[in-house]
Amino acid sequence: MLERRMNHWKPRGNCFAGDCMPFYRDGVFHLYYLLDVGHHRHPIAGTLGGHQYAHATSSDLVTWRHEKLALTLDFENGECSNCTGSILEYRGSIYAFYALRSRYFPGEAIRIAVSTDGGFTFRPWRLPELPAPPDSNGAFRDPMAFIGEDGLVHLLISSGANDRSGTHPVRHGEVAHYTTEDLIHYRREGTLIRTWCIPECCDYFRLGGLYYYTYNLAWETHARCSEHPFGPWRIPPNDVPASRFCAVMKTAQWKDGRRIGAGWVPTMENGVPVFGGRLAFREVIPENDGSLGTKFVDEMLPDRPGTAPDAVSLRAENGLALKSVGMYPNAFRLDGTISFAPGTEEFGLAVMSRTQDYRAYLAFHPSARTVSIGMMAPETTIRRVAMEEAGVSFRLVRTGDVFDLEIDGRRTIVSSLFDSPDSLVSFYASGGAAEFRDLKLFTW
Repeated sequence: MLERRMNHWKPRGNCFAGDCMPFYRDGVFHLYYLLDVGHHRHPIAGTLGGHQYAHATSSDLVTWRHEKLALTLDFENGECSNCTGSILEYRGSIYAFYALRSRYFPGEAIRIAVSTDGGFTFRPWRLPELPAPPDSNGAFRDPMAFIGEDGLVHLLISSGANDRSGTHPVRHGEVAHYTTEDLIHYRREGTLIRTWCIPECCDYFRLGGLYYYTYNLAWETHARCSEHPFGPWRIPPNDVPASRFCAVMKTAQWKDGRRIGAGWVPTMENGVPVFGGRLAFREVIPENDGSLGTKFVDEMLPDRPGTAPDAVSLRAENGLALKSVGMYPNAFRLDGTISFAPGTEEFGLAVMSRTQDYRAYLAFHPSARTVSIGMMAPETTIRRVAMEEAGVSFRLVRTGDVFDLEIDGRRTIVSSLFDSPDSLVSFYASGGAAEFRDLKLFTW
């Protein structure tokens, strides 16, 4: 089945997209993702997940083909979930590294599957000799495999550990580092990073002359960078390239030196985010200070021109100035530029349901250098956002309950807020003045 532009796409019915494992080969972008049924409440596997690897491919990021399941489960033999992993081409074959959950052992166990048809279907391969360390605290999963400059396969695994330097052991998380020549026997090389919690779903790549590894805590992607393959690592000024709700972003190279990330936007149940939702794609951009910026993937955006609103100027020295600019369908893209007077406290966009029972706020705070997105109270915020008074460019894409915002082609923020057949869009300013100009509207 063919699909156009999979940004913000989800499977049909009570199925959702989970953690993504992008892979690039011979001009084709392969997107593997965890096929979630019922938000981690699978009818057979229950809360163990029941996740199998779904698969879509594209040679232009515009038209996508949904392939058959790439890595399935043997439910009859106790397999209950193929957890997040990575795809690697090595010595003429393509391998999937992942962690398996089963009814027959606790926690997770590292597994490898091999493909002989170019990455379209995988079958279990030999068991790697890679037992969980004694201090893993029951967590040993999310293997990230890559070929190092030494020619060895390097494996980064999310794990737990104990610090025994004090009077009592203190549990923490770590990314454990292993190497192998044959994918069977592994040597422990040390620990790449330690954190308070298990650092989920790490990624590793080189971009713009630096080495990066990223990891996820509470669905937020954090980054570290180095001039050398394995450190010493430093924290870049913007250490959160993918904000909360662009969950578990992992990346793959693309044509012309580009790098594309894929994550997912959680579905809300009773105001609480739950596992599984809609896909979200990002292009990853290296900054001069080592930070990773993110922008929308241009090929995946709505591009059918609509009737854009006229420029809007607002002034509110005290209180709030607001002007509605149109009623739009629940899937649209609105581009523009915002200039503001010195000292302006806040400005942004409000997107409301026709009855105005639900409102989403996209709020810019220049003095705090933050942008927030949420309902009555902002649910998520990105910090250290540079805002020039002469103009801040934005692109807003709404698809159903997903509200996705790009700022100056360098920062993005997304959340799942509310769904409605159409949207009343308004601009607002508070404690100053702002002008909204160069407005363009697009639909699917």
